[in-house]
Amino acid sequence: MLWENAVVYIAMAVYLAGMALLIAKRVRPARYLLSAAIIPGLLLLLDYVNSFLSDNFSLEDVYKSSSTGLPQLYKLTASWTTAGGSILLLVVMMGVGLAIHEVWALSKGDEDRVTSMVVSFLIFYFFVAVVMVNPFSQLGSSPSNGLGLTPSLQSDWAAIHPPTVFGAYVVALFAYCSVLNNRLSKGGPRLGDGRLLTGAWVLLGGGIALGGVWAYQTLGWGGYWSWDPIETSALIPWLAISGVLFARRQGNGNLELFGMTLATSTLLLISYVARGSSAESLHAYGDLATGIPFILLALFPVFFSLAAFLRSRPAAAFRRAPAKGEFYLLEFWCLVLLAAANLVLLLLEVFAGDFGVIFAPSPALHNYVSILFVLPLATLLAVEGSIERPSVKYAVILGPILLALGALLWFAGILTASPYLAVGLPFFLALSAGGYLGVVSTLSSLPRRAPTASTVRYLTVLGMGILLVGVLVSASTRTTATVVMGAGESITVGGVTLTVLGITTSPGAGTVDMPGHGIVPATIDTLVTYTISGQSGTSSTLLKFFPVPDEFFSIPSLYSSLTRDVYVVAGSTASIDEVSGQVFQSGGSASPALVAITVQTIPGIWLVWTGAGLMLLVNLYFVLRREPHLAADPGTEETP
Repeated sequence: MLWENAVVYIAMAVYLAGMALLIAKRVRPARYLLSAAIIPGLLLLLDYVNSFLSDNFSLEDVYKSSSTGLPQLYKLTASWTTAGGSILLLVVMMGVGLAIHEVWALSKGDEDRVTSMVVSFLIFYFFVAVVMVNPFSQLGSSPSNGLGLTPSLQSDWAAIHPPTVFGAYVVALFAYCSVLNNRLSKGGPRLGDGRLLTGAWVLLGGGIALGGVWAYQTLGWGGYWSWDPIETSALIPWLAISGVLFARRQGNGNLELFGMTLATSTLLLISYVARGSSAESLHAYGDLATGIPFILLALFPVFFSLAAFLRSRPAAAFRRAPAKGEFYLLEFWCLVLLAAANLVLLLLEVFAGDFGVIFAPSPALHNYVSILFVLPLATLLAVEGSIERPSVKYAVILGPILLALGALLWFAGILTASPYLAVGLPFFLALSAGGYLGVVSTLSSLPRRAPTASTVRYLTVLGMGILLVGVLVSASTRTTATVVMGAGESITVGGVTLTVLGITTSPGAGTVDMPGHGIVPATIDTLVTYTISGQSGTSSTLLKFFPVPDEFFSIPSLYSSLTRDVYVVAGSTASIDEVSGQVFQSGGSASPALVAITVQTIPGIWLVWTGAGLMLLVNLYFVLRREPHLAADPGTEETP
């Protein structure tokens, strides 16, 4: 512990010295110093991770979040699920980004303001991670085992999803600082900030999509989105950055600054929502001692942007308005208002409890509020892609037509699964068609050139349409049934028949230190074997009881095809409760009489993953190959 404290003080001294040199306008020495500042933070992170990998249970975080029986990969991922570990990882990622930026700036002789802004955020997070949270807090004893990892985090996705999201936060922070720097600087865009914005959009969108896959495969409810507070607080900045990308095409620097401020403030608010608020969340695995500093930190971008707005005016990015400028403006506001509406619901959920008011927005309320902005956005994008020289009047005409068509499908009894399906499907099919026609138009007009910025844009629109169609179909037409059954009994759902062959309960692998009981099995596993139509041989699904958190956790079984997924989950019954207690006390194995089996058939779920993948992958073109800043409309010369 002594050497960790020494490294903490050294790191803080380096960051503060670097900031002092920047204030004194000694830019080059500051850059050299800050380029090396990543080393102390990296040493702390490596030591922290090693404590998990080596089962150092004298460390409080290791004792609470790990155990000897965990695979090494899960021990690694456990290190960034704690409050201190996650912030420490974020600090190191910020430091790596800062080092890359400093090396780049030294080679270019650049003296922008990005460094000072990023360092100010980095110092704050470093202070929180190692002083307020103190990830190296000791227990005062050396247990031989720990309490184990939260059940839902025992997944390979935990090694992919959190680092992707953290990386997105860092890139988005640099993008915001770059936008702010450009606003305060004379001349055109610098630092490739269009790439930073698109990179942040791709990474954050990828993190959200990976989180959806993780939830779908792990949580046992057959869904990928539940408007959980952390899900919502990650979606809001992604929507705001989407709006910023439209604003850049429109050439309005004020809108760009406004959208990026909203995105950055909500990204910083995530730390409070995840670790410091009282809102119930699937992601609340480690709590901060206090979340108030993060609320204040989330307001910093507002003050920075307001100061930049009052001090300067952006140079016009276009000498003339873009051909589709009115569309870009309306699309920007649809996305930003969509983000703002969900932000209001999120803030009510997070902060209402602090004033004695219980308010928990339902997924249905989020869906209703969101569709009010999604349908106009879909209409605008459909018209923009379908018509070479579009006008907003076409969108004004098309919107009511699509709405009337949806109402007709509902009242005629053609689409009765859900009003969302009946009303939304015409809009999202039109959106997909608009994206497809836009791609065809741009490729046919420039047959000998590489795909243009507009081609990538319309491919993104096509992916958005496919994703939204998949959301509607999978959510509205799924069939589900839960039956308590024993060996030899069957259940039929959506044309799928499942027959239970056997139920066996026994101790699982690994052990944990359970207070009051000592070393006990990490899990008590109930294995359900069955046959299912469409699959040869026997299959199985698992229900785990975790003694330390005293909860059951299902491991779903998933059977995928192009038409639908079949989703099987085992649930607890009084019989399983009783047998699990007996096995926990005396060991051995036993056979419960009954198990709760849930079978779901989920059509069209592959459309969700295909649409999300298309949206994100095509935009790597902007990140890897070209600067997307102010990409031109068809028929005009594009900015290289």
